[in-house]
Amino acid sequence: MPKVDLAKFGIFAVLLVFLLGSSWLLADLLQNQAIAAPYVQFATGNFQLRSYRKATHPKFGSSPDREIFSPVSVPNCTAVIPDQIYRFVEGIDSCLQPMTDDEIEQMLKDPFATGILSKGTFPENVDALAAAIADSQLNLKSANYFLGEGSQIPTTFVSREEPRNLRYVLTWGTSRTSNADILVSTAAGGNSSFLQVIAWDAQAKKYNFYELREQVGEQPGTSTKVWTWAGDSGMAQAKPTMGVGCFDCHHNGVVIMKELAPPWNNWHSQLGPISPLVVPLRVTQETFFQNLQGAEVLEQVIRSGFINYHKNWLRDRYKRQEGVINLSDVNQMLRHLTTNTTINLASTNIESNGANTSPANRAVDGIPNNFFVWDSALKTSLGLNYNIPLITFERQEYDNYVTYSHTLIEDYSVGFLPTPAITIGFRRRGARSDTR
Repeated sequence: MPKVDLAKFGIFAVLLVFLLGSSWLLADLLQNQAIAAPYVQFATGNFQLRSYRKATHPKFGSSPDREIFSPVSVPNCTAVIPDQIYRFVEGIDSCLQPMTDDEIEQMLKDPFATGILSKGTFPENVDALAAAIADSQLNLKSANYFLGEGSQIPTTFVSREEPRNLRYVLTWGTSRTSNADILVSTAAGGNSSFLQVIAWDAQAKKYNFYELREQVGEQPGTSTKVWTWAGDSGMAQAKPTMGVGCFDCHHNGVVIMKELAPPWNNWHSQLGPISPLVVPLRVTQETFFQNLQGAEVLEQVIRSGFINYHKNWLRDRYKRQEGVINLSDVNQMLRHLTTNTTINLASTNIESNGANTSPANRAVDGIPNNFFVWDSALKTSLGLNYNIPLITFERQEYDNYVTYSHTLIEDYSVGFLPTPAITIGFRRRGARSDTR
């Protein structure tokens, strides 16, 4: 465990700043290399493919991801038995394995495990899961959130019954607006059995990840599903689990919201309510849809979740004794400065297509400050007091830039998408992109 006295702590801080500056150059170099690399497009229009189901998709066989996330050959796994808790931590396990009572008692102390699964309740669909939590002794308050990439497309372009990639995020916590102890991702429209759960273990100060799924090698919908523990927060930064399974998305082992800041693209929110007239009729009849909270509320819940986790994580690794500061896992601390551990998607309120703005060809303003500098961290975490003037791109300059220098990240190959607002990020002309 390294020791840093107070005099040397300033040198340590300067080193961090140097590494941060260096990371910008490294990131640019690596990005250029990544753009130049050959790429096989993989359709991700269905959010359920961001799970174990991805390996069953026909296009996965030709995707470079197959080499990373799928074994060379499918193992011959034992059939699962209903009403048991299994484990499958990608990167470690090749088959679903039943957990022992001792493992469950020692490792799974979050409310979903202790209040639902360990009580012998194994819900097989979202309605049963919500009912189980409501009937438990957990005394948690629920909140419903709704999103979909096709949620704002009017019916003048396509029928409301067409696929719009709609899903819910359901939360339960001691407060509806400030924290969540259980979070569920599920499909909308049909009492879905697609269930992914994240639950907070207040004792261990970490999240546990769960999924209702079939045994490895079984086709979805053709065999028995069981509840499976998929890992915890600590595995997100450890080999061989880093970047695979649920940590393919949750790189830091915490709850995430890829559109964390206004205008909360694709989410039902105070800035962009999702009309019941543009989603399938069966969705509008669901209880979850009839009692929606806005993404502006979920943003606070998500922020509270990852701030709470990281505060506890840092507290365990920062110890001060007799004027000496002891730091552990410094390499993991530096990882947040030298790599991009997470990405947030944001946009302006001005469309890319000047013909659709009011007035026509309106200048592009409202670019988020975080696009240029880590403004939110500098102001909130470091408490710096400064102002960034309004950044505006003249329409002709912007159109010339997009036409002759770069191209917007767009993908119309996996469904219908509206003309996008300006996205935070460009690729050089000729580079292929997808919407993951």
